[in-house]
Amino acid sequence: SRSVKVEFLSHSMPGVMLDFKSDQFEMQVHPGEVAHTTYTVHNRSDKVFVGQAVPSVTPAVLANDFQKIECFCFTQQTFQPGEKRTMPVVFVVSPEIERDYSTITLSYTFFQAVKPDAAKAKI
Repeated sequence: SRSVKVEFLSHSMPGVMLDFKSDQFEMQVHPGEVAHTTYTVHNRSDKVFVGQAVPSVTPAVLANDFQKIECFCFTQQTFQPGEKRTMPVVFVVSPEIERDYSTITLSYTFFQAVKPDAAKAKI
């Protein structure tokens, strides 16, 4: 019967014309149960955007208690000019989470991926 509040935050790298937001700010989840949420990305530019979302969990000591089953952060994402896409996150909060913690914050930052030509130049 215990529940934990999970908050969802999102950020984009400065200077990128990418709107990136969670579709809900928070939800109550029961540890051990599979939960679903979504994030929406809108590429407002006239250029293709290739990026990677990097997640973080706060407080950091709970990172192992927050297990993503399905996440857009597992792979690079390509967005066409003007494209808007809703992307799922499926996760479980461990049933062994310490009772002292009642809130977990999942935060993503979307970064532009290194362009292949730029990566070759550094070799």
